[in-house]
Amino acid sequence: MKILVSGLCGFMGKEVAKLALAGYRGSELAAGVDAFATGAEEVPCAKTFADADKDVDCIVDFSHHSCTNDLLAFAT
Repeated sequence: MKILVSGLCGFMGKEVAKLALAGYRGSELAAGVDAFATGAEEVPCAKTFADADKDVDCIVDFSHHSCTNDLLAFAT
């Protein structure tokens, strides 16, 4: 399962990323979205959903509530 983590650079996003990078239960960390991305992340991480990789099976969201509308538009 290819996972996108919204809020990848936050504490919980990093924890989910560790599990997915380790292949927990067949998962694969495919991408991330975080306004605070630096480019040093282990996977492609966009600063906005408009720039995010759309080829994912699942979105795990640990972002700020202000991102909800963009997240829902991306997911649909």
